[in-house]
Amino acid sequence: MRALDTARAIARVHGLEVVVDPDLREIDQGDWTGLTDGEIKMEWPDRWGPARHFSARPGGESPAQVRHRALRAVARIVDAHPSGTVAAVSHGVTIRTLVAEALALDERGSARLRGLGNGGILSLEARVLDGRALLRDPVRWDGRTPDRDDPNQ
Repeated sequence: MRALDTARAIARVHGLEVVVDPDLREIDQGDWTGLTDGEIKMEWPDRWGPARHFSARPGGESPAQVRHRALRAVARIVDAHPSGTVAAVSHGVTIRTLVAEALALDERGSARLRGLGNGGILSLEARVLDGRALLRDPVRWDGRTPDRDDPNQ
């Protein structure tokens, strides 16, 4: 709902319609849904920490699955809007996997990404080649780098 509320606010200012693409949703947290970080660490210590960037959530999705579906969504967006600027509003893991793709990092390599704080803005270039989304040049609008700076500090 937060991402949808943000998308609606952006669309309202620009007189645009919001199009919901379920492939840009947040990772399915599975058994982690509703738990605190501390509860997850206690129950699944082997899947927390850096491992959460490449391990599937018990009963949920893996970051690799999120990346696959998010890239599908980006390819559809680029096909529908081959030039210009499009605002896509999403969530942390989904954004992290797209940044990792733009930086040519696999899921294990994405563990070093610091992501965006809530409400953060990131731009990147996207094109489609042979039906596959190609991403490059991720830029955080807060001036920090996606691979080093923690947005929560």
